[in-house]
Amino acid sequence: MGEIGVAVIVLEDGCLPMTIEDLRSFGLDKLAAYKLPEEVIYVESIPRNTTDKIDRRELKETIKRRSG
Repeated sequence: MGEIGVAVIVLEDGCLPMTIEDLRSFGLDKLAAYKLPEEVIYVESIPRNTTDKIDRRELKETIKRRSG
């Protein structure tokens, strides 16, 4: 309980960031409403562990630090 969906996005060069409204609108016909993110965070890169898998602990810490 108390968790919200957060989209963590790495922008490609030359791409402009989307607003949360744009992102939710884009996903509305693809995802159930409860799965849509309530916040978006842009990062330079997704943290990886030594086996090149997503480092979920570090990602959670990044979200905690950057979440509004």
